[in-house]
Amino acid sequence: AHERARRGVAYLKQRHNVFADLSVEENLRIALGERGPIVFRQAHPDWVQSVPLQKRAGLLSGGQKQRLAWAMTALRSSCLLMADEPEAGMSDAPPWPTDRAVLVVSHHAEQLKG
Repeated sequence: AHERARRGVAYLKQRHNVFADLSVEENLRIALGERGPIVFRQAHPDWVQSVPLQKRAGLLSGGQKQRLAWAMTALRSSCLLMADEPEAGMSDAPPWPTDRAVLVVSHHAEQLKG
């Protein structure tokens, strides 16, 4: 994982890859640095209501965990975003970044946007 990050590759797993014992805000800070919560709010203001920043990540629903994992991965600076079934459990899928290459694996191509 560290080697992927050093090479500028971000990877979103099918299963929500969040730190369950930490808050949403702490997860964002780990993934995106101190400005993580601010970047999240700016990129997805509509999600802030459905993904409370102070809530422990382990208490989120499956869709909320997937949103958090998506934000932790997609909002990072990387040249390549790889995603395995990224929209699983999310009712409102986010737009894909347009500033880098994106490789998506999905059984439901009709759900992919952009």
